[in-house]
Amino acid sequence: MLATAAVVALSSAAYAADMGPPLKAPPPAPIPYTNWQGFYVGGAIGAARLNATAFETFHSNTPPNGCASEDTQTISGCSTGTTGFTAGVQAGYDWQSRYFVYGVVADWTWTGLKHTIRDNPNSSNSCVPFMTAKVDWLATFRGRMGLAVDDTLVYVTGGLALGHVKSSVGNTFPDSANLGVAGLSKVQAGWVAGAGVEHKLTQNWSVFGEFLYYDLGRTSATGTSADGSNSYTTEFTHEIFQGKVGLNYRF
Repeated sequence: MLATAAVVALSSAAYAADMGPPLKAPPPAPIPYTNWQGFYVGGAIGAARLNATAFETFHSNTPPNGCASEDTQTISGCSTGTTGFTAGVQAGYDWQSRYFVYGVVADWTWTGLKHTIRDNPNSSNSCVPFMTAKVDWLATFRGRMGLAVDDTLVYVTGGLALGHVKSSVGNTFPDSANLGVAGLSKVQAGWVAGAGVEHKLTQNWSVFGEFLYYDLGRTSATGTSADGSNSYTTEFTHEIFQGKVGLNYRF
């Protein structure tokens, strides 16, 4: 009996040794991603919406309490908006850590954003007979980061924005024929933020779509009447919504 038990035990041990370790399910296949690291240049076209305001913050002929009398006018303001075509160029560099892509990009964009609104300059209560809002060009210096899945990169972006603004406003003084104009012609700094999607067509060529919001901050201009007897200060704001599509070449 002892001999039989020993034979059975040895046989069981040998069978277990032959089986080896338990089988495991293969790990899931990793999500594929493409190499995005490197330098690129490209161009884009699109459309943009400009919203601008002009608010009179000081008027030498406005009473301290802000109330209008027969010979003076109250502080005033107006706003306007317009939509125009955009076209530009860009250059950037991306780094990559597996699915995570991050980099820097700089661009310059020409815009056709200009609009003028007019009031009746002969009206005794017309504080702003006209306002012109214009942005000649935009430039940005941005960071961007996103996730790469196969040949597609989804990202967010933001940074410094510059815009060349040439906006102006006309103000009617107590003598309606005595018109003063305050105007801007300067490069205004602000910020920009947005998001985009880029897709590789080949190893070197990719297409992208992007939406950006620009805030060019607040800036003031001072105007005087034709005879120099009155002065006023107007504060301008400019915000822009831009959508664009483009093509990049990657080196």
